[in-house]
Amino acid sequence: MKMTFMSQWAWMIFAGRVVGWDQTTFDNKLAGSPIRRIGHQQWLRNIAVGLGNAPYSIGIVRALQMRLDDDSVLVREHVQWALQQQDEKEQQFRTIQDE
Repeated sequence: MKMTFMSQWAWMIFAGRVVGWDQTTFDNKLAGSPIRRIGHQQWLRNIAVGLGNAPYSIGIVRALQMRLDDDSVLVREHVQWALQQQDEKEQQFRTIQDE
């Protein structure tokens, strides 16, 4: 299913906010949800991948930067990957603007 422009932006705003959730917030907000079964670290990893694949946004970059020093190696590695993806998209955008 292809997401509409508005649903893409709504998801990115949501993901940018929830990437800052700590374990307790994750547990409390998602109590009773099947999402909680994957655990906080895997959930953050999935959000990082989604944000890395999203169109460039300074808001996404800032949200990801909040997790650069996460305790989890898994999360840190995927945040770094996502930031690289965002950087590449920003460079492509700037190249197009300069043409």
